[in-house]
Amino acid sequence: MKVFGFLLVCLCFVSGHAHVAHSDEIAHDGRTRSFIVDVPQGLQASAPTVFVLHGGGGTAERIRRTTALHQVGARQGFVTVYPQGAANQWNDARNSPVVVAKQGGGGADDVGFLRALVAHLVSTGVTDPGRVHVVGLSNGGMMAFRLACEAADVFAAFVPVIASLPEPAEHDCRPARAVPMMVMNGTVDRLVPWDGGPVAAMFPGDRGRTLSTARTMAVFSALNGCSSEILDSVGGPGRDPVVTLNVHRHLGCRDDVDLRLYAFVGMGHRWPGGGPLPAAYEDLLGPAPRAFPVGAEIWSFLADKHL
Repeated sequence: MKVFGFLLVCLCFVSGHAHVAHSDEIAHDGRTRSFIVDVPQGLQASAPTVFVLHGGGGTAERIRRTTALHQVGARQGFVTVYPQGAANQWNDARNSPVVVAKQGGGGADDVGFLRALVAHLVSTGVTDPGRVHVVGLSNGGMMAFRLACEAADVFAAFVPVIASLPEPAEHDCRPARAVPMMVMNGTVDRLVPWDGGPVAAMFPGDRGRTLSTARTMAVFSALNGCSSEILDSVGGPGRDPVVTLNVHRHLGCRDDVDLRLYAFVGMGHRWPGGGPLPAAYEDLLGPAPRAFPVGAEIWSFLADKHL
């Protein structure tokens, strides 16, 4: 695997904590693949690492600005990695005409690329190989599901956001172990519907279909050998006049694995806690909670997870 040198992009100070952001590239499967790495200054050893996967049509830099998980990493001492999808897409197993066409008529080996990126970061002393996690939004969230199905030997825990399991993956999903997972979905999402079905059906072209949120959770509950589900809290952290949060937990799972759903009642296709958007985008994407500490909540879930 050919590795290109690091290019220093910026030195940032966030809430009194420093972190250094680098852009870099690796070659994989005949493609040059890029990524951004945020390393908190002063880390002395291989650190927990969170991969953040952008949505369809997005970029590594844009999802870095949207989620700002590197700011949480600077405070909590974990590395954040923002990989770039080929043609701004992730090959998330939908295999639909629009998705395939956007990747040049053939799906990129994104599972292989992300595995190779973990290996690179481990070999360069950046990453603790037992504590690599994935957060993904929309298309990136569907890619996080695919990684749970196909790369649970590399990634320790998974946080798909505004995403459900693509229909073609339901019967092919065979995780190597029980997988810790926190799904964060909105009940009024128009692009990846809570009840499943066509993705972004308001636009022309076939973008594939996903399972409903409930079916997605049932699939992973069964794969994890969970025995029951409880509604753990209603209107929990980040209570908001427009959007409220119900937390569902699955109990009795194999290896005591943590499986939970954050159901944002009234939220659309949005990063929880995101700021206001221009009116046209608000109409399309729907509301988001205004006061939800999503980065801190995600890290509280990931912090104790390891292979």
